[in-house]
Amino acid sequence: MEKAIGEILSEWFAKDLPELVEREMDVPIEGGQVVALVGPRRAGKTSLLYQVAKRLLREGYNRRNLAYIDFEDVRLGSLGSSHFSVFLKSISEHLEEKEGEGKIVLLLDEIQRVEGWESWVRTLHNFGKYWIAVTGSSSRLSTAEIATQLRGRYIPRLVLPFSFREFLRLKGERTDPTAISTPEGRGRILRLLREYLRWGGFPDVAKAAGEDRKAELLRVYRDTIFYRDVVDRFRVRDVSSLEAFSRMLGESLGKAFSISKAEKSFRSAGIKKSKRTLSEYLRYFESAFFLFTVEKMGNKARERALQPKKVYPIDPGIYGIYT
Repeated sequence: MEKAIGEILSEWFAKDLPELVEREMDVPIEGGQVVALVGPRRAGKTSLLYQVAKRLLREGYNRRNLAYIDFEDVRLGSLGSSHFSVFLKSISEHLEEKEGEGKIVLLLDEIQRVEGWESWVRTLHNFGKYWIAVTGSSSRLSTAEIATQLRGRYIPRLVLPFSFREFLRLKGERTDPTAISTPEGRGRILRLLREYLRWGGFPDVAKAAGEDRKAELLRVYRDTIFYRDVVDRFRVRDVSSLEAFSRMLGESLGKAFSISKAEKSFRSAGIKKSKRTLSEYLRYFESAFFLFTVEKMGNKARERALQPKKVYPIDPGIYGIYT
């Protein structure tokens, strides 16, 4: 295992960092707390780690002051809690503290694959010499789970698909007011706005050529979120009822969604599902970053809680899957 970690770090020192669309997000890794990047899968969490690395290199860090480690690397497949000493020895051997600051930056991607990862991160943080950012699969690492595991030592950052401004930057368009100062500029922006509203801002979807490929990617994302981030993560046994509930949600995107009406729909189909179970189903989809809910405005919390919530997709492209 020590050899594998050493190889990965040596490859990092020689690796060319990818060209990126600059995300409009602050990742305050220098603040002393662990930064945890969470959000829907394929939204660009790994790219954001590379963005942090590129920023630090511009600010005077060198490659031996920081490291990006992908724990999905097959060579680290057997890495577990018993290997912490080996990991610590390897990074101490290959990395060095930034002169004048005494810090080493660790960018740990898909950290949840390491058994006992939370103890690793807490221990590294307690040493005081490491600035740490972590990402994890939404099927294994949620904001609530990170809060439990890291116990106040972290700052969460929700990574969503591209905003429209970031989407324009990907397409090579200016994002300042002069971009719409001419009829041609306004026409291009309106055309790209229609594309964004139809296909959304998931990076690979936005980059994909052709509508068939974009639609295919979105369907894959939907199915992966459903089976891995909801069914597997929450150990749902009645998958057919969950699928029916998912279709109800899809047909209600942008509208008020009533748990009571959903319960009646199941009952009319001869399926007994309590309102509590259906409320849990809704929470599962929110936890998986598939959608979010908005309460009806009101002065009293009880009144707001009793009213149907509106449901919105995490990305505009999800609308198209159901229409």
